[in-house]
Amino acid sequence: MANTKKRIVYVITRSEEGGAQTHVFSLIKSYYQEFEITLITGEKGFLEQASRKLGVEVVILPALQRGWSIWGDIRAYFQLRELFKSIGPDLIHFHSTKAGIVGRLAAKNKYKTVFTAHGWVFAEGAPQFRRQIGKILERFTASKTDK
Repeated sequence: MANTKKRIVYVITRSEEGGAQTHVFSLIKSYYQEFEITLITGEKGFLEQASRKLGVEVVILPALQRGWSIWGDIRAYFQLRELFKSIGPDLIHFHSTKAGIVGRLAAKNKYKTVFTAHGWVFAEGAPQFRRQIGKILERFTASKTDK
């Protein structure tokens, strides 16, 4: 009999032990028995290891890094597009600014998407240039997000 579980993909840049990663792992732990879960992250670490222990599929995508890199981000965009096409998710849940921006662009309104911010790139204290670019990118990608 074919697997009828719905597929959820979680996308986050970092796998280190921290607030966003603990939040994502809490979601994975809550849903991995009910849904087919895939975690896409830019590195090995706490989240990757804990998810693998549950039997969750993990994809390490080194181009998906927290810092901005025009060529790395373009590479991550195309790699995510291919992964989404091959996985065929019912829902993609993006965590953090970088994963949210690059990932929502890669999803291209073809999949149901959710974005959870774990800090805004345009928050007070960030450099003015980065805040302005962050606002523009978030406005644009927000239109490509279901929730």
